[in-house]
Amino acid sequence: MNLEAKPEEMFDLFMESLKFDIEAATDKKPRNQDLKAGFSYEKMLTSRLGKPSAAKATISKLEAPYVYEMKYENFRGINIAIYHIEKVDEDNIEVSYEEVYEGHKKMDNINFKVMSWIFKRSSAKRARLLLEAMGQHILDNRDNATKE
Repeated sequence: MNLEAKPEEMFDLFMESLKFDIEAATDKKPRNQDLKAGFSYEKMLTSRLGKPSAAKATISKLEAPYVYEMKYENFRGINIAIYHIEKVDEDNIEVSYEEVYEGHKKMDNINFKVMSWIFKRSSAKRARLLLEAMGQHILDNRDNATKE
């Protein structure tokens, strides 16, 4: 998805969102130096069917300002959420989102493929809306900074 933003702005927003998520899950405020590959915390996730599940969230890769990757492991398997930020020109970026799943059992992998196919449109829409909202947030903050 093409957005009017700089890679650093989007990456910083991902890091702010991550800090908020960590604090909400642990009641502890993470420091910037805590945010590196290997950092993990426990959190509750909700499945697409609305069922809660405990998961271990781990930062698997951070390559500022271009790659942000999180791994979520629960009793069924591992979900990996990958965001790539590519600079298009001075004022625009291309952000892509990919989700990878590795089930602990073969049946979990089959179930994920079936459910992904069923929820493909809604998942893509949810990711698009999230990225659009983040892009708008960046623009709004720029506007507010220039007004002050």
